Amino acid sequence: MMNFSDFKTGTPWPWSLSDNILSIPVINNLIDNFPEKYLQMSERKNGSDKTYLCKQLKIYSEFEASPISIELNKCWSDFIEYIKSNQYRDNIERITNCKLVNAKIEIILNQYIENCFMSPHTDREPKLVTHLIYLSGSLGTDLGGEFVIHDTHGNAVNMIEPCPGRSIVFKRSNQSLHSVNAMRKNYKRNSIQIVFWSSQPKNSFKGRIIHA
Repeated sequence: MMNFSDFKTGTPWPWSLSDNILSIPVINNLIDNFPEKYLQMSERKNGSDKTYLCKQLKIYSEFEASPISIELNKCWSDFIEYIKSNQYRDNIERITNCKLVNAKIEIILNQYIENCFMSPHTDREPKLVTHLIYLSGSLGTDLGGEFVIHDTHGNAVNMIEPCPGRSIVFKRSNQSLHSVNAMRKNYKRNSIQIVFWSSQPKNSFKGRIIHA
């Protein structure tokens, strides 16, 4: 399902970028069947390694005893099955040089609308690897929502604009400082976030608000 042949690595800490991760028909199918009605606005002002405002929906977790009970189109069920495959895991392991054989996977859908953002952070253990796939965006239109790569001093050194099919993969480290610029226009920045964990993360409800 995924093309891992053209990932290019960036600096100042290791991250990889591709604009050709999924075929156009697969991307369009996921876009057309994005389960927007299930996403909830989530806000955090304190109590964690970052602050943020964005809509989220977890569609798969290997920490859950039973499947998450929401109605998804078959294209999403097929996508989840592929993410669970050894082929996918092996490719992410190769790109990141991170052992993932025993890692647990979660898949979260994100939507950033006007004023949504995520502050600079390195991610917290026990996270191992994050894989982002964008389902919307338009290059050169100043919409906001760029994925920002920071150096260890907090300076922005790369800004990656979202566009359908663009993909970023990176291994968590104490240097992997990144953020999401605030959306500057009334636009929906939709993405898929696939996370590999070494163990189940602790829930940090303090400072987090779920808006109905």
